[in-house]
Amino acid sequence: MAVATKKRRRLIREGRLFIWYVLPDEDSTDRILHVFSDDKRFMVHYVLGQDESRALVAGRASGALRLISMGLSGRGVSAA
Repeated sequence: MAVATKKRRRLIREGRLFIWYVLPDEDSTDRILHVFSDDKRFMVHYVLGQDESRALVAGRASGALRLISMGLSGRGVSAA
């Protein structure tokens, strides 16, 4: 299935294409940063403005956290 890119930003990191966008959470007042690879093998959902640096990481891509840096390195990012 193709990745929808309308009104979404592109990011190329180490030769791989990632798509990102920010949307409000449906269940709270939080804003969620969504990042995923063009083949959908790697996905991250990160709550912006949170006190703790936690991200939900999903997908089958091995070493995916190394491929994309969102300014979270060294701040205790945990993959759930």
